Amino acid sequence: KIEEEGTLRKLTIKNVTTDDDAVYICEMKEGSRTVGELTVKGNIVKKLPRKTAVPENDTAIFCVELDSGCKNIRWTRNGKELEQNVRTTITVSGMRHTLTIRECKWEDIGEIALLADDSRTSTQFTLTSPRKVPPYPPVNPVVKEKTETSVTLAWSLPQDVPPVPVTGYIIEKKTVGSNTWTRCHTTDKIVAQEFTMSGLPEEANYQFRISSVNNFTQSTYLEVPGTFHIEPRASIEKPLQDVEASTGEDATFFVELSAIAPGMWFLNGKAIQSNDNYTIQRTKNTHTLIIKQVRSLDNDIEVKFVARNTESTAKLRVKALPLAPVNFRNKSAEKEIILASLKGTAQFIAEISVRAAKVTWTKDGKEIKSSKKYEFQSLDQRRILKVNNV
Repeated sequence: KIEEEGTLRKLTIKNVTTDDDAVYICEMKEGSRTVGELTVKGNIVKKLPRKTAVPENDTAIFCVELDSGCKNIRWTRNGKELEQNVRTTITVSGMRHTLTIRECKWEDIGEIALLADDSRTSTQFTLTSPRKVPPYPPVNPVVKEKTETSVTLAWSLPQDVPPVPVTGYIIEKKTVGSNTWTRCHTTDKIVAQEFTMSGLPEEANYQFRISSVNNFTQSTYLEVPGTFHIEPRASIEKPLQDVEASTGEDATFFVELSAIAPGMWFLNGKAIQSNDNYTIQRTKNTHTLIIKQVRSLDNDIEVKFVARNTESTAKLRVKALPLAPVNFRNKSAEKEIILASLKGTAQFIAEISVRAAKVTWTKDGKEIKSSKKYEFQSLDQRRILKVNNV
């Protein structure tokens, strides 16, 4: 209560508490002042400061010491009694009473007070902007699982340093011999302390590194020891198609994968490699098989391409070339007469227009079969019949 009686100025504090323990100043308009100190005798030996401010997400510790024990002691915020929870801890050590609030939120601000029977002390609790403290890098990297197409990494945070908030992690990779690191995930960060790397675009030896991040910045990188050979997990983008070719032509098959990966070719279930009959090529993720100068007996063979856990099949269709008309080139207008001595050999020669054409020899309208008596010969386009022991 403030009172004025002539030249007298009076300040009256009723029902004083420890909070009223302070230095009071009475100041006149012309600048003169007088100072008085109020000391409140009570059970509270060490009281709370008038104001307490900590950074957001930091830890606030409130400590009060009493002169003697009390029956009723409680902590309040804005007049409401506080209870312990996952972020709030209340401890007592002798006459020292401590309230700890971890990961402070804006909902925690207000008047924090300790009530000890009739004694009371309070502080105005506020938050400031969070401290921009960089997190510590991860430690203890381990390989939890390794396959041909993936690797699973795990790590932990150091335990022997002051805790700093961590909101996630960044994992990067690079191929051996390269200086460029690229992120392994499409999101800004991952939350879990393990990560599986798969679906890489090419087969290579990879190295990995990990960094911790929070809302402000990130830590230095922890490089995972060693290198890891990882193959891409390929699927068929463009499957094989049936191919039709004429006899003597080349037949070309190709298949396109979703990633660069090795593969094998099979004909009717038998693996083949490049040789005089086949040409096998690979350009990035496209594989090509060329069957040279297909034959009629190649018709309907199965062509298969296999890349790890995926495959594609197709058929080869061979078209026979149309037959050219066959003519006799040395055919005489008159019947030829062949002379031979008794027990000797008679020879008949016919020249045809198509080298591959088949001919049939007859005697008195009946087909002659090859034997000791009758011998057949083919010389280029000539067909020869020898009759022995005439």
